[in-house]
Amino acid sequence: MMHRLYLKGHDKIVFTGHSLGAGVCLLLALLTKSKYPEMKDVSVYGYAMPACVDSGIANAVCPAN
Repeated sequence: MMHRLYLKGHDKIVFTGHSLGAGVCLLLALLTKSKYPEMKDVSVYGYAMPACVDSGIANAVCPAN
């Protein structure tokens, strides 16, 4: 569904959630970015988000410059 929206010109997606939902949003955003790298504007707004990634995933997504 997200890819179809992208093909129709929608190039921004925002995931938002609270607590466990925020963790799920983060994981969905990571999956979206890895599956559809052409989608440049993927954002997450999480509130009271639990720790849901380890340092390996964090470094893979945001490598140190």
